[in-house]
Amino acid sequence: MQVKIEIDPAATDPVVTIRTATLTPALNQLVTQLQSQTPTLTFFQGDTEYYLDLNEILFFEVSNRRTWAHTATGLYQVKWRLKDLEARLPHHFLRCAKSVILNLHQIYSLTRNLTGCEIHFAHTDKRVFVSRHYYQALRDALAERMN
Repeated sequence: MQVKIEIDPAATDPVVTIRTATLTPALNQLVTQLQSQTPTLTFFQGDTEYYLDLNEILFFEVSNRRTWAHTATGLYQVKWRLKDLEARLPHHFLRCAKSVILNLHQIYSLTRNLTGCEIHFAHTDKRVFVSRHYYQALRDALAERMN
């Protein structure tokens, strides 16, 4: 097996490309390990830094020019813009509005209305609204998750 590393100062995130004649179980295991790598994010409440599991995050939102991470019981500031978060987060996080990125694993229910859709989360009163523009992408992602 050959391993090549190319340094590109303009690159924002690493890209892994595998070229092979056949897909072997060892390569499948390698791909699974690479995909399971979750980025580390630092969350802030005042002067305190927190290192939370991304699965605890319900959604990220921008409010008052700051990015906030919502959990079922807390609210934390994040030093990343939504655009940067969208590129770093695992595939189960989805943009659902101009100012919101949603964790698909935390959705409890959807309530559809004329202007879009309201998402409810289990064990909390927090809600997110999905605009009509992002609704179909959300439905597709949820359908894919069910299969």
